[in-house]
Order: sequence, then structure tokens, then C-alpha cells
Amino acid sequence: MPEFKFGDNLKIKVIGVGSLGSNCLEHLKSLDKRGLTRIAVGLPSKGLARAEAHKKIVFDPEKRFVSEDDMNEEWGRSLLSKHSQDISNELAGADIAFVVGSLGREINYLAMEHIANIARNVGVVTFGVATKPFFFEGKKRQDMANVFSDNLKQSIDSLLIIPNDTLIKDGLAAEEALTMTDKTVGDCIGSLLEIVFTVGNINIDFNDFKATIERSGAAFLGMAEGERKKLDSLLKRATTNLFFELPFKSAKRVLYLVTASKELTLDELRRVGDFLASKSDREAKIIFGLAVDNKLDNKIKLTLLGCGVEDGESKEPSTLSENIKEASHQKNEINIEANEKSEMDVPAFLRRKMEKEE
Repeated sequence: MPEFKFGDNLKIKVIGVGSLGSNCLEHLKSLDKRGLTRIAVGLPSKGLARAEAHKKIVFDPEKRFVSEDDMNEEWGRSLLSKHSQDISNELAGADIAFVVGSLGREINYLAMEHIANIARNVGVVTFGVATKPFFFEGKKRQDMANVFSDNLKQSIDSLLIIPNDTLIKDGLAAEEALTMTDKTVGDCIGSLLEIVFTVGNINIDFNDFKATIERSGAAFLGMAEGERKKLDSLLKRATTNLFFELPFKSAKRVLYLVTASKELTLDELRRVGDFLASKSDREAKIIFGLAVDNKLDNKIKLTLLGCGVEDGESKEPSTLSENIKEASHQKNEINIEANEKSEMDVPAFLRRKMEKEE
């Protein structure tokens, strides 16, 4: 029989890759008491040096500067292979590893893929949270990031993509926007773990979480909180926000947690389930949890994870070099659409941060 694990019994590893991954670790310190270990990996950098991590794995620590010309795929894979045992040692005994990084640099992608492959070999399920470059960083870098994310889905169990451009808000200072990226990635992981850690009337254990994300591909994370009398609006917000790259569409596996006061009715719970089922694949495996929090009074809170969401047309896996060559020579124009995001489209945790910073 499988061992049923709840939040307090878990061994969780969060591996921050590169500067972004290292920076987001400090926002997860409050979860250390729940069994979380923070690990920073990457090339020598100021970000890695000041990372608030339990463990650091520095690639090529004797070489302080690596030119862009040296950073090719062959060099990256050779470098990472020297640290395979270090990574394997850190993953040993873990229940899950969150792998976090930016897809704006090839070495970050290669490291995330390498870590995911090692984790799979030692039986550790992985969930990736990756950002894509800002538009102003150039088309070539964006094309590269698209290639990296497509290939990474072959190695990592489930991957949540956050395009940096979705964090841009009129009047927001550049430094605040960059800091918000770090905080947002950390908050995403915190929200996912909340699903497992929350003890309620109907509990979700780790085996439910693992079954949902294992080898599932692209992911969607939805969060919304509002008045119960506006439940229809809340459900729309949770499933249609434009913060993440992919929408909640035809998910093959769905995991959600409803938190409300004891006044929540069975009919309201049914409406939540019916709505999410209508947006999911017809054969989707759906698991839900229910927790009572009387502090919410007449409000309801929904945390939703959809895995195996629709990701356009399926593609045949190809080598990284082939994909990069193709991406680098694309001549298609990029059409920029100005999508204004109302408060209804922004996850609650990000909206609260924005309001505080205004």
C-alpha cells in the first residue's frame, strides 16, 4: 500500500537556478518549518552569493567570468555533468522538488533540465516554475525561451510559465517590477503547498498532489477570493486570469481547494465543481479539498491547479541545437497586443502586493 503523506511529513526541496531562482528563495523561508529545504545553484554571481539558501552548488567556482561565446550547449552540459552527484545527493530522500529559474539564459534552461532528469532517475517528482524574458529583451531571447520551455516539458513533470511582461503595470518602478517577479514566483510555490498543508473537512494529501502533477506537462495555477454571492464571477477570475502563459483549458488533471466559512452550502460547492468540470477535459481526473475558515465570513477562497492544459498543437521532440537554429532564423513579425488586465484578471496575492506598492 502507498504511504499517505500529509504536509508535515513531507521533504520538499526548492532549487533556485541562476539569479532569479536564487532571489526567490528568501520569500520561502517561512515554510522551512514545514520541511522545506532551499538550494541555490548556478554560475558564480552576486545573486548566488547573497542567496538565502541552506545549500549552494556553484558551477565552475574558479571561473569568475564566462563569455557569451563560451556558453554553448556543449559547454553547458559538460559543466553540469561535473555536478551531477552533488545534485543527486541533495535530491536524495525528497518527496518533491520545485525547480525555479528564468528561461532567458541557456545555462539556466540546461541546469533545470539536468536537475529534472536526475530527479526522475532517483524517483523524485518535479514541478517547474519558470519565467520568460520581457519583450524589451529582444525577439531572439524570447524565441530561445519558447524553445527552452517546449523542451523542458519533456523532462520536468509539470511546468508553470510566467511571462515577465504580465507583471508590467503602468507607473510601476523598474526595480519594483523586478522584485515583484521574485516575490511572485515564491508566492506561486507557497500557494501550491498550501493545497497540501491545509487541514480541512476534506483533505488533499501529497499522493493526490503527486498524481496530479506527475508527467503532466503544462500547468495552470488559479487563485481567487471573493464574496460567496458573487461565486460565478469568482470562478471566472480563477480560471481566466491572464497572469500565466496558458489558460485553464481542457486540463487533464485538476486539483482544487475550497476554503470558506461553515455557512458554505452544498449547492455552492456543487456549482464550483460543475464549473471546473465544464472547463476541463471530459475525461479529466478531478480531486478537491474543503477547509472551513470562519474568518472568511461571507467570502470564499479557491486555489486551483490544472495540469495537462492545452498547449496548442503537439510537436515532435527535437534537439536543442536544431530548435535554437530554427528560432534564431525566424523572420516572422511579432504582433504586440496591449492586453489591459483588470483587477478581475489578476490573482489575489499579486493584486494585494500592487495595492500596497501604490
